[in-house]
Amino acid sequence: MISLFSKVLLGVFLCLSFLGVAQDGTTLLNQSSIKLNIKTETRWSYNFGTEYRTLLTESIGNSPLKFDSQHLEFSHNTSYEVGFYATLSLGVMYRFRNPFEANKGNELRVSQQYSYAKPFNAIRIGHRIKVDERIYDSETVIRTRYRIALDAPLSGLKLDTKEFYGVISTEALSSFSEKAKPEIDQRFTLGLGYQLYKNMKLQGDVEYRFENYFNTTEQRMFLNLGLIVSM
Repeated sequence: MISLFSKVLLGVFLCLSFLGVAQDGTTLLNQSSIKLNIKTETRWSYNFGTEYRTLLTESIGNSPLKFDSQHLEFSHNTSYEVGFYATLSLGVMYRFRNPFEANKGNELRVSQQYSYAKPFNAIRIGHRIKVDERIYDSETVIRTRYRIALDAPLSGLKLDTKEFYGVISTEALSSFSEKAKPEIDQRFTLGLGYQLYKNMKLQGDVEYRFENYFNTTEQRMFLNLGLIVSM
């Protein structure tokens, strides 16, 4: 099963990468992040994170490569276990955009989510329902999200130190505000992670986004790199 999962992951990863390069007008970006997960002896857990986004090119194959900073953000989530596999979470995030793109404005985001992740042998399947309130100076945008994700170690039934794991996910998003028409997005993500130490992972993702695809579709590809520390 794991061997098959590895082959499927590699095949889809290559297909998605080629798809991103082939699409005219696709914007290429990079996101680097650090996340700290804190578990307690109770049902409560906490997450702190920071992320930095850089624009690499406005159009793959058509525009020159550049490194333009877009934002820096800080986030926190508090979660509570409900049952064996589910959690309820409340989060807050503040995104600094004014120092990099003054016309964009900073963003305060409040989120509520329900997550359910259950293992099936080596593969874990997770579902997430999330609602964001994105608060800007000029408007507030309400966004609903649903994500399904699969992850598994690439060798054996259990992830051990110095081993790789794979992640596949897709997420549907809908945004609503008083000043704009509803916007529907879809995201596809493929990731490859490495368990550096018992409580530390390094994960790289290729994420492809179709944004506002019922109107003027914008396509963006993200190359993500994240360090995940658990305590």
